[in-house]
Amino acid sequence: MTDIIKYGATAKWLHWLVGVIVIVMLIAGRTLEALPISEREQIIMVHSALGTLILLLMAFRLFWRMGHKTCLLYTSPSPRDS
Repeated sequence: MTDIIKYGATAKWLHWLVGVIVIVMLIAGRTLEALPISEREQIIMVHSALGTLILLLMAFRLFWRMGHKTCLLYTSPSPRDS
């Protein structure tokens, strides 16, 4: 019998946090065209900061995954296995 390995709380939180930030960035990017220049500059600054935050979170997530066991994805059997 094999043990089932599940993603931990940190991996789940990182996944959903990045997902929510990406959605916020998409919404902000779509509404940028309709805003006056003064407000557009502020949104662009927030958009850039969120992009940097996503980059840092993804780097952290990568290092986190390298150091922790994760779920194995289903792989089809190779011809050698049959």
